[in-house]
Amino acid sequence: MKIVLLGDSITQGIGKLKINYIHNLALTGTTVKYAMGLLEKIQEISPNIVIITYGTVDLQVRPNSEY
Repeated sequence: MKIVLLGDSITQGIGKLKINYIHNLALTGTTVKYAMGLLEKIQEISPNIVIITYGTVDLQVRPNSEY
């Protein structure tokens, strides 16, 4: 079983989980646009489940945001 987590700081949490089947790719301050850039990495992991929890950063108006 492999699980991928995508999201912003809420998903990233204080630290990474020490569970070898969970791949936490979440990153503070990122949006769905950032996650789209991870598609190749996600395919390499070949997860059974992908959990996407974006929303808090995506709702903010940030015209100069890279992610």
